[in-house]
Amino acid sequence: MIPKTPGELLLNTNIYWLIQTYFRVRLLPYKGEKAALNWLQRNAAEIFELIKRFYQTRVLSEQLSITKDLTDRVLEPIGGPWKRGELITFGTTDGVENLNEKGEAFFKALIIESADIGFDTT
Repeated sequence: MIPKTPGELLLNTNIYWLIQTYFRVRLLPYKGEKAALNWLQRNAAEIFELIKRFYQTRVLSEQLSITKDLTDRVLEPIGGPWKRGELITFGTTDGVENLNEKGEAFFKALIIESADIGFDTT
């Protein structure tokens, strides 16, 4: 089905990336879309069924619900998606001093100051 709205296009694109992410977080080789769907159908039927249900419905609220469920399941091996209130930082062994302060400053610049200039961060 061809997406009718920008929201549908973004959700379709998200499903594409979730399929690739499923393989990445499990350190499985990704051999293209067709091979990935065949593999999921044989080895991860619950994931395949969610993808199938997503494309069978045109109800946006159902697609959103399926996308959330699929995201949780795909990212489960790495602790799931970011949750409200979580602050995730990536550090290296170089420059680790004041890492907490650097993370908070980055968060403030990214989230709080973005809201101050009119970006919706909710």
